[in-house]
Amino acid sequence: MEPKTGFGPFDSRAVANRILDVADRKGWSLTMMQLTKLVYFAHGWWLAYTGGQPLTKDGAEAWQYGPVYRQIYDAFRKHGSSPIDSRALDQGTGFRFDDKFSPTVMDFLTSVVESYGQRHAFQL
Repeated sequence: MEPKTGFGPFDSRAVANRILDVADRKGWSLTMMQLTKLVYFAHGWWLAYTGGQPLTKDGAEAWQYGPVYRQIYDAFRKHGSSPIDSRALDQGTGFRFDDKFSPTVMDFLTSVVESYGQRHAFQL
């Protein structure tokens, strides 16, 4: 069965950018460790919600302090442990990573951020 347009799988950097957008609207800042864990949680919850449809095209790696998407790490490594104040950009074009997220996916990502976004990275 072919997935519906706007329901994934998406580039993990596009998902990260949307999560950062939601957090910004709420007045919350996120570190890279929080962000990668939120993308991981969103991916896992999306798998459960859709019966196995992946949210991201990219796989997470097991690192010392939790799951890390290499693509997200590379895009935001300059921030270190500081709050992220930018978005992941395509190095070739300079445009932000973005995908056409359906309203269902946007609501879903908002719910993930509202549920987990204010937790410290080590609580996640």
